Amino acid sequence: MDSSHLVSSSEAAEIFTPGLGDYAYGWMVDTSGGKNRLRHTGNLPGYVSEIVKFPEDRITIVVLCNLDRARMKNIVDDVSAIMFNKPYDAPVEGNVKPLTDAIAAPLLGDYKFQDGSILSSLAIPICWPRLFQGNSRLA
Repeated sequence: MDSSHLVSSSEAAEIFTPGLGDYAYGWMVDTSGGKNRLRHTGNLPGYVSEIVKFPEDRITIVVLCNLDRARMKNIVDDVSAIMFNKPYDAPVEGNVKPLTDAIAAPLLGDYKFQDGSILSSLAIPICWPRLFQGNSRLA
Protein backbone atom coordinates (compact mmCIF):
# COMPACT_ATOMS: atom_id res chain seq x y z
CA MET A 1 0.00 0.00 0.00
CA ASP A 2 2.98 2.30 0.32
CA SER A 3 3.99 2.07 -3.32
CA SER A 4 0.50 2.05 -4.97
CA HIS A 5 1.21 -1.32 -6.64
CA LEU A 6 -1.75 -2.99 -4.91
CA VAL A 7 -3.92 0.03 -4.15
CA SER A 8 -3.84 3.34 -5.99
CA SER A 9 -2.72 6.45 -4.10
CA SER A 10 -6.24 7.89 -4.22
CA GLU A 11 -7.75 4.64 -2.87
CA ALA A 12 -5.14 4.49 -0.08
CA ALA A 13 -5.94 8.11 0.84
CA GLU A 14 -9.63 7.16 1.08
CA ILE A 15 -8.89 4.03 3.14
CA PHE A 16 -6.84 6.00 5.67
CA THR A 17 -9.25 8.97 5.98
CA PRO A 18 -11.24 8.76 9.22
CA GLY A 19 -14.99 8.85 8.88
CA LEU A 20 -16.20 8.00 12.35
CA GLY A 21 -13.98 9.41 15.08
CA ASP A 22 -10.47 8.05 14.48
CA TYR A 23 -11.78 5.01 12.54
CA ALA A 24 -11.02 4.67 8.83
CA TYR A 25 -12.00 1.45 6.98
CA GLY A 26 -10.50 -0.88 9.61
CA TRP A 27 -7.62 1.39 10.54
CA MET A 28 -7.34 3.66 13.56
CA VAL A 29 -5.80 7.00 12.61
CA ASP A 30 -4.07 8.91 15.40
CA THR A 31 -0.71 10.29 16.50
CA SER A 32 2.03 8.90 18.70
CA GLY A 33 4.97 10.96 19.84
CA GLY A 34 3.84 13.76 17.52
CA LYS A 35 3.90 11.46 14.48
CA ASN A 36 0.92 10.39 12.36
CA ARG A 37 0.12 6.74 12.99
CA LEU A 38 -2.15 4.14 11.37
CA ARG A 39 -3.06 1.02 13.36
CA HIS A 40 -4.95 -2.17 12.68
CA THR A 41 -5.39 -4.92 15.26
CA GLY A 42 -6.62 -8.47 15.12
CA ASN A 43 -7.31 -11.28 17.53
CA LEU A 44 -8.49 -14.86 17.65
CA PRO A 45 -8.57 -17.13 20.68
CA GLY A 46 -4.90 -17.62 21.56
CA TYR A 47 -3.54 -15.02 19.12
CA VAL A 48 -3.26 -11.24 18.80
CA SER A 49 -1.67 -9.04 16.17
CA GLU A 50 -1.11 -5.40 15.41
CA ILE A 51 0.10 -3.52 12.36
CA VAL A 52 1.34 0.02 12.91
CA LYS A 53 2.36 2.37 10.13
CA PHE A 54 4.09 5.72 10.42
CA PRO A 55 3.49 6.84 6.83
CA GLU A 56 5.63 9.98 6.74
CA ASP A 57 8.61 8.00 8.06
CA ARG A 58 7.84 4.96 5.83
CA ILE A 59 8.00 2.69 8.89
CA THR A 60 5.71 -0.31 9.31
CA ILE A 61 5.74 -2.47 12.44
CA VAL A 62 4.01 -5.85 12.52
CA VAL A 63 3.67 -7.66 15.86
CA LEU A 64 2.27 -11.21 15.96
CA CYS A 65 1.80 -13.02 19.24
CA ASN A 66 0.50 -16.47 20.14
CA LEU A 67 -0.52 -15.35 23.61
CA ASP A 68 -3.87 -13.60 23.52
CA ARG A 69 -3.23 -11.95 26.89
CA ALA A 70 -0.08 -10.20 25.68
CA ARG A 71 0.21 -6.51 26.43
CA MET A 72 0.25 -5.54 22.76
CA LYS A 73 -0.04 -1.81 23.43
CA ASN A 74 3.10 -1.89 25.56
CA ILE A 75 4.96 -4.03 23.01
CA VAL A 76 3.97 -1.83 20.06
CA ASP A 77 4.70 1.38 21.97
CA ASP A 78 8.15 0.10 22.97
CA VAL A 79 9.03 -1.09 19.46
CA SER A 80 7.85 2.26 18.08
CA ALA A 81 10.00 4.10 20.63
CA ILE A 82 13.02 2.00 19.63
CA MET A 83 12.43 2.87 15.95
CA PHE A 84 12.46 6.58 16.77
CA ASN A 85 15.32 6.41 19.28
CA LYS A 86 13.03 7.32 22.19
CA PRO A 87 13.02 5.90 25.74
CA TYR A 88 11.31 2.52 26.19
CA ASP A 89 10.79 -0.11 28.88
CA ALA A 90 13.48 -2.76 28.48
CA PRO A 91 12.56 -6.42 28.99
CA VAL A 92 13.45 -7.87 32.36
CA GLU A 93 16.77 -9.66 32.30
CA GLY A 94 17.54 -12.80 34.25
CA ASN A 95 18.99 -16.29 34.28
CA VAL A 96 17.12 -19.35 33.02
CA LYS A 97 16.66 -21.95 35.74
CA PRO A 98 14.85 -25.28 35.72
CA LEU A 99 11.28 -24.95 36.95
CA THR A 100 10.77 -27.35 39.83
CA ASP A 101 7.57 -27.89 41.82
CA ALA A 102 9.12 -26.08 44.77
CA ILE A 103 9.86 -23.00 42.64
CA ALA A 104 6.51 -23.08 40.80
CA ALA A 105 4.21 -23.57 43.81
CA PRO A 106 4.41 -20.01 45.21
CA LEU A 107 3.87 -18.58 41.69
CA LEU A 108 0.58 -20.38 41.04
CA GLY A 109 -2.70 -18.53 41.41
CA ASP A 110 -4.44 -15.47 40.04
CA TYR A 111 -2.67 -12.28 39.00
CA LYS A 112 -4.77 -9.12 38.75
CA PHE A 113 -3.56 -6.35 36.44
CA GLN A 114 -4.19 -2.61 36.72
CA ASP A 115 -6.82 -2.78 33.96
CA GLY A 116 -8.78 -5.31 36.05
CA SER A 117 -7.96 -8.34 33.91
CA ILE A 118 -6.94 -11.53 35.67
CA LEU A 119 -4.36 -14.10 34.58
CA SER A 120 -4.56 -17.50 36.26
CA SER A 121 -1.55 -19.80 36.42
CA LEU A 122 -2.27 -23.47 37.04
CA ALA A 123 -0.19 -26.60 37.44
CA ILE A 124 -1.58 -29.29 35.16
CA PRO A 125 0.33 -32.58 35.22
CA ILE A 126 0.32 -34.30 31.84
CA CYS A 127 1.54 -37.78 31.06
CA TRP A 128 2.70 -37.28 27.45
CA PRO A 129 2.86 -40.95 26.39
CA ARG A 130 -0.80 -41.39 27.38
CA LEU A 131 -2.02 -38.09 25.92
CA PHE A 132 -2.86 -39.44 22.47
CA GLN A 133 -3.66 -43.10 22.11
CA GLY A 134 -5.71 -45.06 19.62
CA ASN A 135 -7.58 -42.82 17.19
CA SER A 136 -6.07 -39.55 18.45
CA ARG A 137 -8.41 -39.49 21.43
CA LEU A 138 -7.41 -38.41 24.88
CA ALA A 139 -6.67 -41.38 27.13
